[in-house]
Amino acid sequence: MQVSCLWCNDYVITVSLDGSLNFLDLANPGKPTEVIGGHSKPITALDRSADGRTLVTGSTDASLVIWDSASGRMRRVTGLAHKNQIQALAVDASGTVYSVAMDDTLQVSSSADAAVRADSPAPRKLDSQPVDASAAADLVAIACRQHLVLLRSPGAVVATVAASALTCCALSPDGATLAVGGADAKAPIRLLSTPQLAEIQSVAEHQAEVTALAYSPDGANLAAGFADRYVRVYSVANGYGLANTEEWCFHTARVNCLAWTHDSKYLATGSLDCSIIVWSLDSPRKRIVAKNAHPMSQITKLTWIDANHLVSTGQDSNIKVWNVSFD
Repeated sequence: MQVSCLWCNDYVITVSLDGSLNFLDLANPGKPTEVIGGHSKPITALDRSADGRTLVTGSTDASLVIWDSASGRMRRVTGLAHKNQIQALAVDASGTVYSVAMDDTLQVSSSADAAVRADSPAPRKLDSQPVDASAAADLVAIACRQHLVLLRSPGAVVATVAASALTCCALSPDGATLAVGGADAKAPIRLLSTPQLAEIQSVAEHQAEVTALAYSPDGANLAAGFADRYVRVYSVANGYGLANTEEWCFHTARVNCLAWTHDSKYLATGSLDCSIIVWSLDSPRKRIVAKNAHPMSQITKLTWIDANHLVSTGQDSNIKVWNVSFD
């Protein structure tokens, strides 16, 4: 539905109900030559392609948008059957997008085509509400409130196991280990082997809900964010003991999201307190802080598209790209 229009030089520009601007060439007005738009509702999910050239975002209005990270051009994913909020998404090495929504459905799309994959047109019903997703190697893990699902690209179910009050998950870069966290403040982070999803170890107990997990790209460390505003990094080589003794607790509210730089030296964290902090693994006392990064809006997701550019999304429906200098 179009709600307004304007004649500008050789183009007619119309405004869609979702806020998109459509540029129509008068010589060929049947299809817009360009569409400029974005999200009009809070952004709840974010991931990127392996090369960082493509971003995918999901929103509370059940929409998915594919972005060119260099130009900012966007395409809305067509054919989606999600009925409400996108809870999480993961992009695998081939560019396939796995999105899960609050209506307990999983859908598989192509980032190249900006459309639901033809070989997976219908949404898959999950046994409980999904909360997080992670992709690595040829595997995709979906964490739900009461169970875990492991898929092999392009969407074949490998394993399903029961779980309790899960909040987040992260696959190691080689796909061999799946870390899962939960809402129980006394329950440790659990490490599961793939593809069996058998528990192999638990990480030291903590005192708050685990809100986010992320393995470093080199697989050497597992980062965890907590509801009590703490950030902890665990060393894989040291049996998942703490990688440093410094207390990373400079957020003033729960940690919502984590993102490692490509070289695994820095960790970015986003919080309910509207701030972003970039921590140094080599110099644990050093940090870069962006207070009020999304004014009056919590940070919902983070990802690095290259060595110095960090992408953040917020409850304010905005996507921001930050140029980060480590000098």
